[in-house]
Amino acid sequence: MFDKYLANRRNLLKMAGAGIIGAVLGERAMAASAEPITTTGLSDTVTTVDMSNWPSGSRSAETSAKFENRLAGVIKADGSIARGYLIDNCILKGVGEYLITWKIPLQGQVKTNFAATIGSALDEPVEPGFITVGLTSDPRQLRIRTYDITGKPAARPFHIAAFRDQ
Repeated sequence: MFDKYLANRRNLLKMAGAGIIGAVLGERAMAASAEPITTTGLSDTVTTVDMSNWPSGSRSAETSAKFENRLAGVIKADGSIARGYLIDNCILKGVGEYLITWKIPLQGQVKTNFAATIGSALDEPVEPGFITVGLTSDPRQLRIRTYDITGKPAARPFHIAAFRDQ
């Protein structure tokens, strides 16, 4: 069970770093034992893939529902969204304080675990630091705080993954 959790966590962190669209296509290609799909650069352009020979389960509602239990995003230091899956918005509340609102709830009927790391949104250099994640009273929101290495609040780009379980 723990190995499955770690594998899901690693996959989500890869998706946050590589871009969600490329990760979805790559995950489906690997699940179908097809040739891996390679994406280069950061772009909103998606190459059309012939899925006619893929197993029907790879396009099922069940697969989509399972994928929606895995949320990920990359937020720039200024609070703007570099890329993400099911992020409604992100607000920079103050130095190093971000409020992310997702399109689906993180609390209530689901239980959510998080992984976050300081990391570049694109190719900019990133100063080292620390990050904390916490829920709010709004079931769709997360509060992220970033700090420099001395513990002082500081603006930092970061990657966030949320794992929703029943």
